[in-house]
Amino acid sequence: MARKKITFCVHGLAVEKNTVDASVFAHKLSAIVRGLARADKLGNHGRRLDFVITELRMGSGFVGIEERQAKTNLPPMASGIDKLHNAIVTVANGNVAHLNGSSDLLPMIRSLGKGASKNFSHIDVVLDDDSETAVRVDDFFVEQVGLATSALTTHADRKQRRLFKGRSKTTLDGTLKAVDHRGPTKLAFLVLTAGGAEIECTYNEHIASAIVPAFDVRSRVEAWAHYDGQSALPRRLELISATPLKKDADLKRWKGAFQIQPSDTDEWAD
Repeated sequence: MARKKITFCVHGLAVEKNTVDASVFAHKLSAIVRGLARADKLGNHGRRLDFVITELRMGSGFVGIEERQAKTNLPPMASGIDKLHNAIVTVANGNVAHLNGSSDLLPMIRSLGKGASKNFSHIDVVLDDDSETAVRVDDFFVEQVGLATSALTTHADRKQRRLFKGRSKTTLDGTLKAVDHRGPTKLAFLVLTAGGAEIECTYNEHIASAIVPAFDVRSRVEAWAHYDGQSALPRRLELISATPLKKDADLKRWKGAFQIQPSDTDEWAD
């Protein structure tokens, strides 16, 4: 694999007579090095490259970095420098869909641009000393990073499994606890045997006498469950019946009892 090189130059603000603060330069160098290390792991499934400074210009914020095979018997399969530079170009051009497996580099790219037009003017990032590959990291680039981050977050949200929203009949295993017995509609909560989550329950006065024996003991609870689309667990249960279980009750006997049976007015949350 041909040796690759990346250079970057931090330009100071005009109001600071174009000088570059040492801490700003160190922060940007750190962002580049961390990005290269991460790109190496992403492209080579582990560390296979070393990154060395081959050029450092006195009196400026310029540095050149080359990659070399690390002390390992496994040769690199991909260039970390190429991967990081491609990700920077992709973000700058707004082609988030082309990031593919490089989205993990966004935190380092964001760190590289942070403070543009405030703590420094801009940064030029160049691949293999070819000016045609130059990317300007400035306040516009920072906006592009924000858009990329937002787009990836939205995409991740859409990929999450869709949660049910509506009312359905369900059967659960848990222990009922009384909360408020006043009035015709009473309040309790169910502590699930699996996981210990608590679900609020209501039940009417006409079934109270049948429900009471199931309080404070493990029971099989049948209910209408209200799902809000925000959680896989019901937001509230309307109790239909509750039957105390034997101490050796086995959940395997209930296989399929937790399947949602939607009513005609249900919808699914995106």
